[in-house]
Parts: sequence; C-alpha cells; structure tokens
Amino acid sequence: MTALHVVLGSYNRLSLLTRALDSVRKTAAGLDVTFVVVDGGSTDGCREYLAAQPDVVLIGQRGPLTGAVTAFNLGFRFALDAGAEWVAHFNDDSEALTDGMWAQAIAALEKDPSVGAVAFAFDTWGPFRYDHCAPDRPYVNYGVWRRACVEDVAKAQGDPTGRALWNPIYRTYAADTEAGCWAWKLGWKILTSTAQVHDAKPQDALREGNHGGQNAAGRPDSNLYRERWTAKEQAAIVRPRPEWRRNAKLHIGCGLKRLPAASGWINCDGIRTPAADVVLDLYDTKGIPSGIISSIYWSHGPEHIYPDKLDVVLRELRRTLKPGGTLRVATIDLEGIVENRLRSSRNGSAWNSALYGEAASTDHPFLAHRQAFTAATLKAALENAGFTGVSPWSTDKDPEIHALNDYARSCALVTVACEGSAP
Repeated sequence: MTALHVVLGSYNRLSLLTRALDSVRKTAAGLDVTFVVVDGGSTDGCREYLAAQPDVVLIGQRGPLTGAVTAFNLGFRFALDAGAEWVAHFNDDSEALTDGMWAQAIAALEKDPSVGAVAFAFDTWGPFRYDHCAPDRPYVNYGVWRRACVEDVAKAQGDPTGRALWNPIYRTYAADTEAGCWAWKLGWKILTSTAQVHDAKPQDALREGNHGGQNAAGRPDSNLYRERWTAKEQAAIVRPRPEWRRNAKLHIGCGLKRLPAASGWINCDGIRTPAADVVLDLYDTKGIPSGIISSIYWSHGPEHIYPDKLDVVLRELRRTLKPGGTLRVATIDLEGIVENRLRSSRNGSAWNSALYGEAASTDHPFLAHRQAFTAATLKAALENAGFTGVSPWSTDKDPEIHALNDYARSCALVTVACEGSAP
C-alpha cells in the first residue's frame, strides 16, 4: 500500500480540523495515510482529539506562536526523517472534495520522475472558481510533493539538511509560492490537477495578526515575496532536470571528459563542469528510477566516498541498473601506488597526491581521497553490494572509454578496476 504523509498546522479550530482530516481519509482510500499535525497550543480540545487518532502524529509547539511556516517545516522535517517519499500539505480549515485525488497525484509523480509536485485546485476567489493561482507557473498551495523535490528546494533556500520546504523568512503567507518558484527554477515540473480543495478561510484573530489585514500594504509576507521574485525571476529556470532515459548509460565523475551522447551516454559530475550533462550527488540518487540504466562507468570516484557510505552508494547504483546491467568502476590501487610511484617512478613519483587527492582539495574538500583499494577489496565491495560476476576490467575492453584516456587508462599502473552485473 502506497504511503502518504499529510502535514497540517492547527490552532483552536477543532470543528474545522476534524472535517479536514475526515475529508482526506475519504478521498485517500487505498493509501496508507499518516497525518503529521503541528498544534500551536490549542485549548479547545484539539490536542486531546489528535492524540486519540491512530493515523495522526501530534507535534505540540511550545512557547509563543511563530506562524504557520515554522509549524509546517516542523511537520515536513518529521515526515522526511520518517522516510516519506510523498509529502502533502493541507490546512485545518480546508476540505478535500475529489475522490481518489491523492492516489491520482502520486500516480502522476510515479509516471514522470521530472515532476516535483502535483497542485490541487482550490476556491481562492469563492466556491465557484477553483484554480491554481498561476496557471503558467503553478505553485502548490495544496498538493503532493516528491521527496527529492522537497530536498532540492529546501537546500536551494539555505537549509543544508533539505527539510525546510518553506522559507522561514516568511511567517504565514508566500512561503508556498516561493517553494513553487524554486521548484521551477531548479527545473522540476509542477503539474496541475482538476482535483478540488475547499478553503474555508476563516478570518480568525491569529490569521489577522499574522498578515496585518487584507490591504496590500499590510501583508509583509506578500510584499517580501514580490521583492524577491519579480515576474522575470519567477519565469527563470536555472538548470533542467535530467531525463533518465530507459537504457541510458551513465558516465559518473566525468570531470572535463565526455562520452558521446549519440551512444546513449549521460555525463554526470558532482559539480557543474563543461562536460557534465547532469549534476549528480552520489549520496542522493533517489531521483533516478529503478532498473532503467543499461551500464555505468565510474572512474576514480570510489576513493572520494566516505568508507561508511560506499556500500550505500554502490547499492543505489545497482538499484538504477536494469537486470544484467553492468557497472564498470576504476579507483586508486594501494599496491600499485606503492610499487609504481613510491618504490619506483614508472607512473610518476607523486605518490602522496595519488593516495590522498589533489592539492586543490584544500579549496574543494570533496576532491580529497577518503580511502584506497586493492583488487581484493574492490571486488569484495561490489559483491557485498549485490553485484554478480565481479571480475577484473580494463579500458581496452571498451573503445569509447579507452578513447577518453582518463585516469583509468593514463594511470593504469596505479589503478584497480572491476566490472559487475546487477542480478
């Protein structure tokens, strides 16, 4: 059963809150729904009601109210830390109206990995007009987000943990709009859905206090958003999302050397380089669908991975490969460095940089080497990660890779290389 985390904030609106939760339960039949409700200190029985609901995680805020954005970010953080793949946000004064809307949104996200979120239509201007506020660049006032998109947006806004989907510079308004702009800016798609959400918009004292009244001059969040996001800025897309084509071949850690796209190669690196088609973080490859890649070439990259993370990285690479797909990996050879750089100079004498990384790593720490390998330890690492038929490999077995003349070839005397297949 597909799991969905729905995040809400609430404060002294018990009758509206119960209607909101029941409407989601009714329209999310067949899904495993967990509500993450952040309560701001209600005294009307909300906390007691929530504590008795088996599908609710109650997070109780303490101290003075700090606005909806803080509350929702607490909920997003809990959902992501709990392993949520799909995260929705809803309001305690809203009602989901369309049967099956949540499952349909998740199906759309599963169908296209470039889609970051699905936005529901809501009655912004009254009960007879449901829309998404900005049809050309819709944001997600109500809807379902992909985990990878949440993390991408949060990091772009300054949260290194990738958990704060809504920028905390806002209090109540505009944070959802900015998150949508960031999603577009980072190259994610946001799909619009015809599913409807009724927004009661009760004008209670808390809401009035948070935005300072209905006139434009008294809405500091909205004014701040307009200052940060001009029409031109909202329309800008900084980088496209990668198209993870079925049977594509990944060249990981490409640096300045490209393998030909005409042969199906997607060149990836951890930073933007002239050769890279995609910036790829090997510690976060969830955006690549499972079982679609035909082969992976990863040259002189494993030495940059922390030892306790290598197995996770290798298992994730295996996940992306289709059955029978091949990983070819080359890395620094401890024995080769000793024999061919320390004891002799058959491959140059710079054994220190070969072992510990480039001198530029003082400015770019990720260039440092964090481990070394032998033929036996590299083979064991691949086998432990579930690869089969692991055996020695060299670039002369593949003309395209051999023509790169990268470190796997030019430094073959201090390199160990293996290939293995996904079962």
